[in-house]
Amino acid sequence: MAQKLVWCVALLLAVCMLGCGGSEYRFGNARRLPNLSGQWTFTATSQTMSQQFQGNASLAQTNLGLQGNLNLLFDYCAPTATVGGVLVAVQPFDDSSVNSYTLSLKLQENVAGGGLQEVDLTGSASADGTKMSGTYTAPAGNCTIGDSGVWTAAKN
Repeated sequence: MAQKLVWCVALLLAVCMLGCGGSEYRFGNARRLPNLSGQWTFTATSQTMSQQFQGNASLAQTNLGLQGNLNLLFDYCAPTATVGGVLVAVQPFDDSSVNSYTLSLKLQENVAGGGLQEVDLTGSASADGTKMSGTYTAPAGNCTIGDSGVWTAAKN
């Protein structure tokens, strides 16, 4: 009987260690991870074309990863885009800083007439998860003509 109890306790400990082992948010870790899930309004100001564009996004966040859809931001090129991205801890990490993470997003636009167009957005998010901002670049080709500029986003 005692041997079964030891095996049960060992198994329980192993399951707990595996379940918690990969998480950087366990046991009261003080990192201030902004919650970026939700509906967003994006604004991009092109330095190349001297124009401003607006769109709406629905983002879902899982730990440091982001994914979702963005509508109408660069509608001259494509009406919709998928969004994928990641929050990256700023080094050296300061858990008391509101700027503890930078943000990297990649838009995949389905260009009219076929093909994909990538747009890279980099920047940061506010600690409370209600604002994002940064710069964007798109390679020359398709419809973006090597566009670049600045962007902001506000949670609805």
